[in-house]
Amino acid sequence: MRSISWRDLRRSGSQVLRDLAAGEELMVTSNGEPIGVLRMHPPPTERQRFVSPEQYAAGMGDSPALTVDQQQAWLEDSRTDDESRDLWASA
Repeated sequence: MRSISWRDLRRSGSQVLRDLAAGEELMVTSNGEPIGVLRMHPPPTERQRFVSPEQYAAGMGDSPALTVDQQQAWLEDSRTDDESRDLWASA
């Protein structure tokens, strides 16, 4: 695995992206110390625009669904009098 300094990464970002697209992995260093590894994330095999109810339910796991009353209470709690206050007045 090739190493690249943080400075070189900022300076030659386009080349780094081309190297990653070609399958190369890069160790990023700062002051000679490794701070991370860069590798190309594989693209999805197929773009999915919509999620079926079954997929949504499976992704939610054990998370309980909110009732309509709970959703309404959350919306009311999230609205505060501070939103109507002029934020620039205290600056």
